[in-house]
Amino acid sequence: MGCLTDFIAGAIRVILFGLNFATLMTGAVLLGCGVYIKIAMNQFTDMDDVKGLDVVAYFLIAFGMVVIVLSLFGCLGACLQNHVLLSIYFCLMLLLLLGEVAIGVLYAVEKDIIVKEIDQTVERTVKNYGKGDTTSDATIDHIQNL
Repeated sequence: MGCLTDFIAGAIRVILFGLNFATLMTGAVLLGCGVYIKIAMNQFTDMDDVKGLDVVAYFLIAFGMVVIVLSLFGCLGACLQNHVLLSIYFCLMLLLLLGEVAIGVLYAVEKDIIVKEIDQTVERTVKNYGKGDTTSDATIDHIQNL
């Protein structure tokens, strides 16, 4: 039985490390997307709607960093078999789960307001297209070229 228990413990450790490494890469992608949005939106500095993109960029950067730190605790805890790191990892995962539930509830409650605000912003940008407002033109042209 001891050999089977060691094999299962090793398999669980490898699976935990693999999943956390994949999560680490996902966090790096989120961080990269946030930085790209922040850098790329400098060309649209005179638009009123840039503030919303600014918030999205900072949110992606912050969320990417949280995911990276969280997955580092999981990877190191699995590799080193350190119970303290795994405990911190568990607590952070629990906080992340509670945060996701809170965001889901907030979105469910405020869905109409969020959708209305996005619709108004898009309609305003589309209405200004072709009227000589170079920012609206550049924004729509940039979206169409993606």
